[in-house]
Amino acid sequence: MSMTPFMRAIRMCQALIDPDRKLIETTRADNASPPTPQVVLDSAEVEISSTEFGFSGLVVGRARYDYRKDLAAAAFYTNRSVGVDAGPRLHWGTANDPTLYRNNLFAFYSVQALDGSFKDDRHPAERTHGHSNSLGVRYNYNDLYAFDNPSRSVDLRLFADWYDGALASDFNYVDWGASLVLTHPLWTPRTILAGEVTNGFSEPLGSSRVPNQGLYSLGGSRSIRDIGAEDELGRNIFTLRTELRQTLYPELDLNFLDLLVLRRTQVRLFVDSGHVDNAAGAVYDPSGYAVGTGIGFSLMYDFMGFFPSVAYFEIATRVDRNQSDVQFLFGTRQAF
Repeated sequence: MSMTPFMRAIRMCQALIDPDRKLIETTRADNASPPTPQVVLDSAEVEISSTEFGFSGLVVGRARYDYRKDLAAAAFYTNRSVGVDAGPRLHWGTANDPTLYRNNLFAFYSVQALDGSFKDDRHPAERTHGHSNSLGVRYNYNDLYAFDNPSRSVDLRLFADWYDGALASDFNYVDWGASLVLTHPLWTPRTILAGEVTNGFSEPLGSSRVPNQGLYSLGGSRSIRDIGAEDELGRNIFTLRTELRQTLYPELDLNFLDLLVLRRTQVRLFVDSGHVDNAAGAVYDPSGYAVGTGIGFSLMYDFMGFFPSVAYFEIATRVDRNQSDVQFLFGTRQAF
């Protein structure tokens, strides 16, 4: 079909260079491609209680749009140590979403400077100082679609670490273990039952010992709430934790200039139980289990459009012995 004089008179006044928005740049007046490497802050985490504290950040470097492999570095500071883990990660299997996969493997070298003030309250005069460096591996299988509030999910984690003088460590030992987290809705998606079982072991090599900072703690936000992080330490641990999470009415949706968005709120009832001991078999004896219970409150948030996560506040007390004290805990992200 030949062009009419009217069609020849039409001039192009606008052209869309990148209709699929594949180029991330400030101007689209050229066909330049962005650099291939991409470095992002993947996650950040805070944990605070009356006996412990810690915060960490995970930085990831990858080829842009390649979510199957990357290099990661996690820096952390706790009342046990300060350090960094760095190494490659692989992701494969079924995709939970366009950026997350069900199978995840992380191999890393860890450098830690130990905090000499951390102690076992049962042996307060015994302090350990120096460095605790290691090679470690983490495998994680999960089908999580929402880390901030999983409602029907399986999360399996396997870990192993080797500490040795050849790696500039002042202590020689190994630790390994596993944890399994299950969540399932009860009646409606607003009521969720969550459970976690954890089993960990550690063993000194040669004439060395496991430092205080490397021992498992029966207390804290990752174990039995209302037990101090330095109250009961051991080389082996077994814990079982359960939570009943109930989303509250009305639905919260507060937007603070798109900088911070607060969303759903939950109330939590929880029971934790378990045992630590230097003898591996003793951790399975239920007659020696400690039990903590309590209530918590949480809300989901988005910060600057990134990092959808959860902040929680909990009050816990121990019920396996006569005591009247309580513990307050605060943190970000789901503890399990």
